[in-house]
Amino acid sequence: MAKNKVEYPHLPKSPVSTAVLEVRYVMPEKLDIANFTTINPSFSEGYPTQQTTKSRDFKIEELKTGKPHAVFSEEKVQEHIYISLDKKQNFKVTKENFNYNWNGSYPGWEVFIAEVRRVWDIYFEKILFDKIAITGVSIRFINKIVVDFPISTPADVFNVSINIAEGVKMPEVENYLVRYTISYDNQSKAIVTQALESNDSKIFPFIFDIDVILNQNIALDGIWENFDILRSLKNEIFFSSVKDSVLEMYK
Repeated sequence: MAKNKVEYPHLPKSPVSTAVLEVRYVMPEKLDIANFTTINPSFSEGYPTQQTTKSRDFKIEELKTGKPHAVFSEEKVQEHIYISLDKKQNFKVTKENFNYNWNGSYPGWEVFIAEVRRVWDIYFEKILFDKIAITGVSIRFINKIVVDFPISTPADVFNVSINIAEGVKMPEVENYLVRYTISYDNQSKAIVTQALESNDSKIFPFIFDIDVILNQNIALDGIWENFDILRSLKNEIFFSSVKDSVLEMYK
């Protein structure tokens, strides 16, 4: 699954508005997610807002009178959520996954992945130990590309796009959506979405969403290597899809 490292242009003014990383796993039933709050003090400084989501199952039973009756189960903890002081970073843990979100100004991969690893290591060492089996990993980067110069078609922004009908001008286009999936031979795939938010005829705010997913069992010591590979796939898609003239805005 190795991939040659390719150097891409550095974008100091990163268009990334949201970065998401996820680890999926299977854990023993004896691990009760309700007890995961033992890690809360470890995150009280960096992630002071801590929330727990609970739910109840219910079923409809028929009483002897023939009338339906709703029976509710006891509340069950579904997830624990941890939110940073500035509300820009958060992560959540469930019995199935660990999900980390970075919103707002993106600091670059090195800073992002270092914080994720720090949080994961605490969660893993205090809760998971070596009791889990990793079943997949994924990263998702949502880029907001705001074009403030005249364009006649989305093809002026993206190398992979569709042209608008002849005679139609970009300021007249209210919505634009292209989505495609790329499958790789290592059981990974990328879901790529291009979309145009409402424009004001002079500024064209595009969303370029790249979701790269790997669904396969991964050794515990191979998690971060696989994230590096997914990042390389993400970069390949991004830099091969966006026009050089648009990239210049972010250098």
